[in-house]
Parts: sequence; C-alpha cells; structure tokens
Amino acid sequence: MSQRIKLPFSNRYDYAYSNKYYHRHKKGFFKRFSNGLEQRMLAKALKMAGVVKVVLDLPCGAGRFFETILKAGCEKLIGGDLSVGMLQVIKEQFPAVLLQKIELLELDAAHIALPDKSVDTMVCMRLMHHIHDPAHRQVMYQEMRRVARHSVCVSNWIEGNYKSYRENLRAQKNGEKSRCFDPALLEKELEAAGFKVTAKVDMLPGISYWRTYVLQV
Repeated sequence: MSQRIKLPFSNRYDYAYSNKYYHRHKKGFFKRFSNGLEQRMLAKALKMAGVVKVVLDLPCGAGRFFETILKAGCEKLIGGDLSVGMLQVIKEQFPAVLLQKIELLELDAAHIALPDKSVDTMVCMRLMHHIHDPAHRQVMYQEMRRVARHSVCVSNWIEGNYKSYRENLRAQKNGEKSRCFDPALLEKELEAAGFKVTAKVDMLPGISYWRTYVLQV
C-alpha cells in the first residue's frame, strides 16, 4: 500500500492531551487497578515471547509500559510514537536514570522507519482496536513482522466477554459498529500476515475485552 494511512485520531495527541494521558492511569482506584492488570497481562506475554533483549514499544504513548518491558529483561528499549507530544512528556516526566535505557523515536506504526529485523520483539499495546479497516490492519501487521526478529506482542479488544457485551449494546444504541473483534477473525488475519499465534493472554478472562496475542515471526 503506497499511500500513508491517516488515522482519524492521530492529531488528537498534542502536548496538552499527552500530558493528561500520562496522568490518567495514575488517578483513582479503578484506573490504577486496571493499569495493574494490563501491566500484568503484558508481563505474562513478554515472558511467553522469550527473546526480549531488544524491544520496540510502538506506539509507546506516554511510556506507561516501559518499566514492565525493562523488568522482563530488556537491555535496549526503543520507544516509538507518532505523537511528538507523547515523546516530550516522557522526556519531562521520566527520571534520567530510566531515560538512559530508552531510545525515543518519532515512528509511524504503519510505516516503521527502522531496518528489517532490527528488534527481538515488538510490543503494540492499545492501538489495533482503533483499526477497523482490514487492509490497514494487514499493513501494520506486515510492518510488525518486518522489524521483529523473533516475536510480537499485540493487544486488541475481543468478543465473548462482559465488556464486549456492554460495548455491543453501546454501539447498537448509537447506530455504530462495535469496536470489539471476533477472535477467530483476528487470528485468521494474523496467520495471513505470516504470524504463528503462540499464546493468548486475557486481562480478565470472561470480563475484560483486552487480550494480548503473542506471535512468532
């Protein structure tokens, strides 16, 4: 696909929004609890991925998953995001000792400006549930597979749980399409992109729609 993919929300993440996003998951019991569950989900996925010495976190947002990735045994972490605001917030909020372990780059998940097989594992959290064009998903999957030598950990919203039931009701009420995906469809697309699904880690089985797939390249 020669044309660049323009996501409708890509201009939202200016500096002010990015700063609010950084603090969002630190406020209130339920946000902190949910964040803890999501971090645990990724930690399990990274353990199953195996080779995590060089990791690309894209989109990295405000760096919410950096510490979990580093604790998994990562020796070189690349934090990439299309939002300059997000990257600036990371530089301002994270301690210098942590920033020394991280390379921050302005990167587009659909056109990753890195060489082939440049990282062991790529982490892609909280992006793909926004991508509802199958052709766009395939472009991104192919880019993930191109830059990763060993594995990819990618999250999405799946059907078959309480939260997806609530999301389906919301979508019907507003005359919209649900943002949750049939897991069988997602897995078929992942296999079509050349991945082998080696593990599935659910944040809260039967309750949450968040699932992280561990993919072998």
